[in-house]
Amino acid sequence: MNAQPLRVLVLRSAPARARLLPYLSSGNRDKTAGAPLTAVLAADVDWHDRLP
Repeated sequence: MNAQPLRVLVLRSAPARARLLPYLSSGNRDKTAGAPLTAVLAADVDWHDRLP
């Protein structure tokens, strides 16, 4: 069974990072805008509740 609760989204292009910027805190916007890529990690802590 492949049941991994972690999802990773990698943003490489400047337009993709620009779409993310309004959702970041002001202290992280400049760093993210200037980074070569940004990884967004998300995990569902209740993932086991939906296993068959």
